Amino acid sequence: MAKLVPRFKIWLENENGEYIIGAGAARILEAIEETNSLKEASKKLGISYKHAWSLIKRAEKAYEIRIVDTRRGGVEKGRTYITSEGRRLLRIFNELQKAVEETIEKKMEELV
Repeated sequence: MAKLVPRFKIWLENENGEYIIGAGAARILEAIEETNSLKEASKKLGISYKHAWSLIKRAEKAYEIRIVDTRRGGVEKGRTYITSEGRRLLRIFNELQKAVEETIEKKMEELV
């Protein structure tokens, strides 16, 4: 008999049901945190810059707050940073995902 493996997806929405963050947007924010660049984050994740930027803008519109800050050109050649609210959002999402995962794993152990 094959082993049963539960799968789930989790995301956060605002009170109007508008998507704010899920696994994909969280990976983008984490990659921005590592690279300080949306371009490099997109490249690292193998997604287009336009797709990554649209997810961020969609999240900011639904969340009604900036989650990234950009600096164009100059000595630093443009940088993208996660705001403190962006870090808070990412932390909430990651902690919630971990809690749900642990709950599901525990329940599966009870059931099988």
